[in-house]
Amino acid sequence: MPIFSRRGTFAALLFSVFCLVATTTVAEVKRCEFVKTEEQLGWISQEIMVDFQDGEEEAYIGDPIARDLLGKDVVLARVDVDNAKRTTLVWEIKDTRKSKNQNARFLYRLTLMKNSNKARITAQPLGYIGPFQGAGVCTIYKGKNPRWLPRA
Repeated sequence: MPIFSRRGTFAALLFSVFCLVATTTVAEVKRCEFVKTEEQLGWISQEIMVDFQDGEEEAYIGDPIARDLLGKDVVLARVDVDNAKRTTLVWEIKDTRKSKNQNARFLYRLTLMKNSNKARITAQPLGYIGPFQGAGVCTIYKGKNPRWLPRA
């Protein structure tokens, strides 16, 4: 009688593939904190949450500005660059109405440096003078899953 049966070998192989896939598909939530400056005019949040998984084409952004302007807890961002040095995420906030007669669209770019955990963000109001810029640091979020996190 063989030590490993075909069924047992297949099951073990399937289990190991499942474990490999499960460990590589875990998303990482980061909390990025930015230094507040007057030049940002309130268009860059002091804290942004990022739910991103290496190799994915999209990421989820938790941004208080998007929540205030759009009423959404999360904005979907597109991965523009993802290499060994950095990841750059891009998202747009449309139809913002900060005051009665003001309607603008903003293009946000968030660059996360992989070796230093530093972050840079720009908010470009489309059709207006800009961009507004910020710099900060990101850390892995170790708290409870944020309630906006779609993968929770």
